[in-house]
Amino acid sequence: MNTTSLRPPFGNGSELILVGASPAITALRAAIDKLVASDAPVLLCGETGVGKELVARLIHQHSARRAGPFVAVNCAAQPDAPFGLDHASATGADAARPRAPRIEAARGGSLFLDEVGNLGDQGQLALLRLLDEGSFEADAPSRVRVDARVITADHVDLASRVASGAFRDDLFYRLSALQLRIPPLRERDGDVDLLATHFLHEFAGQHGRPELRFGDAAWRSIRTHAWQGNVRELRNRILQAVIMCDGNLISPEHLAFEPDALAAIEAAMRRAAPSLRERRLMAERDAITEALRESHGQVPMAASSLGISRAQLYRLIGRLRLPHRPMDMH
Repeated sequence: MNTTSLRPPFGNGSELILVGASPAITALRAAIDKLVASDAPVLLCGETGVGKELVARLIHQHSARRAGPFVAVNCAAQPDAPFGLDHASATGADAARPRAPRIEAARGGSLFLDEVGNLGDQGQLALLRLLDEGSFEADAPSRVRVDARVITADHVDLASRVASGAFRDDLFYRLSALQLRIPPLRERDGDVDLLATHFLHEFAGQHGRPELRFGDAAWRSIRTHAWQGNVRELRNRILQAVIMCDGNLISPEHLAFEPDALAAIEAAMRRAAPSLRERRLMAERDAITEALRESHGQVPMAASSLGISRAQLYRLIGRLRLPHRPMDMH
């Protein structure tokens, strides 16, 4: 199995894949290729918006369980009942048997538990039993047998929650046997261009706007923005731009950047890209400094090595505010 081709990261079926060509995302693909051969629990770590559920789906879809269901559960929504434990809906002979529909729905496939650090005491105990015994014990002796690979994720450091007593250490060690860190967008050099282009193509096609493109200012904003919300933030901003842009050229305003943020971006661009004059001055400063060092601060000798007159060198030293006494150059 190989997941290295560039295909839509939010597609369906076999088309589900990561977009990117950075070393960080290449390493992530290689790690996924190794994880799919195992049936052991996997703990996905990474900031909000990096694509943890996407990676969980990739692991499932390239594993031997690909024909089975993929069931995603957000543990923050129901910290003490993440598996949908339901007594009330059972009737008749089934009334004595509590049900856990989310776990049962994952039978033969994969169970993805996002924000697993939010599980309460009961939820943690239920998950530990599921991992250790392959069953969910709601009320002994009733058990719900489950054959599902467990994939968990969180944006917080679970080890710190263990240290504070908020998370069971035995459960943490079971979950973290295989860990995979999803890199934030700021560590994926060059991928922001690929992702932005992909999302624009996707959303423009969905909205019948194939003529849409990013203007130069929009590209500058995209490339210099911090993207604290990672891929999710990028995706959402481009969706908004496709909807809000009346013409064919997307501007920073369509991407919902605040005026202050735009000013900061432009300032960062000016700092990052010095003008031709600034580059010339920096080159002159470096050449003169080196010549003065080699001549031990002797201006006539330095001027000779630079091919200029002593008077010219004195003027340049004054303009560039460089030291020229022998003791200054040591």
